[in-house]
Amino acid sequence: MLVPMKPLLDEAEKKGYAVGAFNAATIETMEAVVEAAEELDVPIIFNHAECVEKFTPIKEVAPKLIAIAKAARVPVAVNLDHGLDFEYIMSAIRLGFTSVMADFSLLEYEDNVKNVKRVVDICKACGISTEGLLGVMPSNVVGQEQKVLEGMRIRDFFTKPEEAKDFTERTGLDALAISFGTVHGLYIKDAELDIDLLEQIRSSVSCNLVMHGGSGVEPGEIKKAIDHGISKINYYTYMSNAGVAAMQKVMEDSEIPPYVHELSYYSKNAMRENAKKAMMLFNNGYKRER
Repeated sequence: MLVPMKPLLDEAEKKGYAVGAFNAATIETMEAVVEAAEELDVPIIFNHAECVEKFTPIKEVAPKLIAIAKAARVPVAVNLDHGLDFEYIMSAIRLGFTSVMADFSLLEYEDNVKNVKRVVDICKACGISTEGLLGVMPSNVVGQEQKVLEGMRIRDFFTKPEEAKDFTERTGLDALAISFGTVHGLYIKDAELDIDLLEQIRSSVSCNLVMHGGSGVEPGEIKKAIDHGISKINYYTYMSNAGVAAMQKVMEDSEIPPYVHELSYYSKNAMRENAKKAMMLFNNGYKRER
């Protein structure tokens, strides 16, 4: 069933688990994620990121995401991930997304506040959930590169608790993505999450808190993040890697070139199993009441 994101996160925070938000740019990925969620009986969020527009235009992917969400036997929110442009965010709203992330985090602080509040005000009138980002998420993902330059530390990117309080109060957003040790894409070394900082931010704000860069974080670190206030975790890279690895194996093992439907089949199965493992971790032992 298609739902807004905020009720899912409110329930997750109350019950001590996190909702997985999975980027789903292809039909195979959408089906892999929703099948995993239905098998485990957990709510999920479909993410569509603006940075993949070249590969999967939002006008083409939105009807598919929404149709699969409506048909699902579990609650599914459809979220615009890292909406960087106001008009692009508006297109997601017009196309039926139930949540949008207004990411103006690379702007000066006051401009970030102003632009996010503009989006929040529109979304509140439409019954759409909202997410913003404070602090910068280092990234090696094509289209959203933000690298840790020589002489800088990852801590230089972290969210400041006092700014988080001011930011959330002035914008009125539903969820805040924070920087406290994760990165987008592949990890060069193990992530070290600043749980003390997370606790400070959790006590400073009243909205839900979001962790991006869930792929590759040690299970124990993810559990600590959930136990200390994270109620949404974005996850994609390792699920995608599992699908690619499955296709590569089929191609290596085949005496003749495989058909594309074979590659899609094995890729989907691998992504589904990878997504299930992530969902079980994020669910943190909670059993949803029917």
